Amino acid sequence: MSTVDEPGASPSDRLNDALVSAVNDAFETDPIPRDLTQFALDAFAWRVIDEELAAITYDSATTELVGIRGTASQRHSFRFEGRGVAVSVSLSGISVVVSVEPAGRYSCRIESPSSVTDTVSDDEGQFVVDHRPLPVRVVVETPAGRLVSPWIIG
Repeated sequence: MSTVDEPGASPSDRLNDALVSAVNDAFETDPIPRDLTQFALDAFAWRVIDEELAAITYDSATTELVGIRGTASQRHSFRFEGRGVAVSVSLSGISVVVSVEPAGRYSCRIESPSSVTDTVSDDEGQFVVDHRPLPVRVVVETPAGRLVSPWIIG
């Protein structure tokens, strides 16, 4: 299959063969040691060290509803806290409703694997965006730094 030894092989053919050979050689190595893999993952986590991962303090899927006739709901709600703020998120089939406490204007971002939406909350700390495919997470810029919710998967 190599064209390098063929008469009249062009420089680009030689380069292509060299690249294919290099790629093949790269995959014929020993597996990466587990310690090295873990070190790389730990180092990668440091890229967002200035962000604080919010702690979930409420999940409507795991909290028993009291005084409600039925427990079926079209909305799933969460509450996250950290960096001196609380972020309430309600997901429905048509929207993502976010409320940040204490009230105020915050630069916010809704992230999903297929989209990123940047917005600013109103004076009450609230905003609504159209439904996003799961998973999603909320990023809030606070005076104390960036607060990032865990990925919401359902």
